[in-house]
Amino acid sequence: MKSFISLVVALGILITGAIFECNFVEKQFDEFKYTVTELEKKCDGETLTKDDVITAKKDWYDKKEYLHIFIPHNEIKEIDLWLNEAVTYAEQKDYMECKAKFVVVKELLTVIPKTFTLRIENIL
Repeated sequence: MKSFISLVVALGILITGAIFECNFVEKQFDEFKYTVTELEKKCDGETLTKDDVITAKKDWYDKKEYLHIFIPHNEIKEIDLWLNEAVTYAEQKDYMECKAKFVVVKELLTVIPKTFTLRIENIL
């Protein structure tokens, strides 16, 4: 009986931890996706500045610091690269190229968390 109770408690802890992890990761990516959407709007209005992108990049680095606990570094390093390119395009006021970078970042922000959620294709 003790073994069964221990098994149930361990399973409960595992499931609770997995749910927390999924929610935390999703929330971080969703929050940053909102930030990138706002940057896209500034691109459309041609009001985006280099500082806007640098501020967003700093926000991403703050989030990434905690995301690395749950997600391998290689999975999210591409976002860094696209954001760095966006800084350059924002500085050059090349809004079309900058927006293209944000489109890719948003796609990554959508796809990456799906690979770490509790979905049947990720379990099997």
